[in-house]
Amino acid sequence: KASKNNKQTLIRLNGTSDLDFIFLLKKYANFDISNYNNLHFYDYTKILGKVKKYSNNKNYTLTFSRAEDNESEIFDAVKYGANVSAVFNGELPKFYKGIPVVDGDKTDNEMLKFKGFILGLKAKGKARNDASGFVIA
Repeated sequence: KASKNNKQTLIRLNGTSDLDFIFLLKKYANFDISNYNNLHFYDYTKILGKVKKYSNNKNYTLTFSRAEDNESEIFDAVKYGANVSAVFNGELPKFYKGIPVVDGDKTDNEMLKFKGFILGLKAKGKARNDASGFVIA
């Protein structure tokens, strides 16, 4: 349907893991995503090396997931053209550490519209009381 309407189909490979499915698809299924212009894959990752590895792949968009233990890597992720997801308690700021913030809760499509931005997510549920540093106060 997407091809018929000259649109792309978006596929998120990882829900809760950080496996390199692009590598695994190519190695074990001989499926090279670069051969399919109507498919676009996207993921979140906490692995900066994965952001670097796929920074020039036109069919794969990675968003770096900021956490309490990888804060120092967000600038490198942005340098490689990735967005960074970050969870905030309360209202989203306009900038975080000098990087513009957009509303990442709006839709997953935001990661495709922007490059080098913070995709701000609002803390929900138990995350509102997080004290680990994962949620930015």
